[in-house]
Amino acid sequence: MTLLALAIAPGLAIMLYIYARDKYDREPIGLLLLCFIAGVLSAWPAVLLSGTGVAMLNNSLPVSSTPYNLLKAFVAVAFSEEFSKFFMMMLVAWRSKHFNEPFDGIVYAVMVSMGFATFENILYSYNYGINTALVRMFTAVPAHATFAILMGYYVGKAKFLKGAELKYLLIGLFWAVVFHGAYDYFLFEVVNYPMAFVGALVSLLVGLRLSKKALDIHSEASPFRV
Repeated sequence: MTLLALAIAPGLAIMLYIYARDKYDREPIGLLLLCFIAGVLSAWPAVLLSGTGVAMLNNSLPVSSTPYNLLKAFVAVAFSEEFSKFFMMMLVAWRSKHFNEPFDGIVYAVMVSMGFATFENILYSYNYGINTALVRMFTAVPAHATFAILMGYYVGKAKFLKGAELKYLLIGLFWAVVFHGAYDYFLFEVVNYPMAFVGALVSLLVGLRLSKKALDIHSEASPFRV
């Protein structure tokens, strides 16, 4: 029970924080729950895509070499996971009548991402124990939140900039993949360069900083602000 609580706690805390930041026109709980469930379901196509990508890399490059780690991080893992979450978010929330301000793009993206991250966190925690759960509480789960906020920021712009929807949707997916890929790449490179974990930490801190800025921009621009 303690392990399950530790696995769920970071995602829940992040969702509550984002819900609190959406202070001018909050989304219905039912839709947020649907986004969370969609995030959990996004793990299946992500695993399928990622597994296929890793299998191809295993047959073409030396495992754990730098080119292998780059392609695994940015393509096999980051793109597979972020595209799966992006697809589910678009499927569930894009056409909702409740998507009525740019900040909502961040809200929906985070809810989907936390569904994915919480499910992933439960698996990692039960497979590797309490120490892994504690480390991921302050690293992997917040990292998934930053990827989602950056994606959601541009999804929010896309929703209300008619004629530029595709452009900003692709930009949002792009930056989520870039930050996710960078974070994972540095972690994968630890096997070759032990200090590479510093790069992962730096990418997380930069992501957190940009995420705060994205939250502030969309919050201050809310049409419901009085």
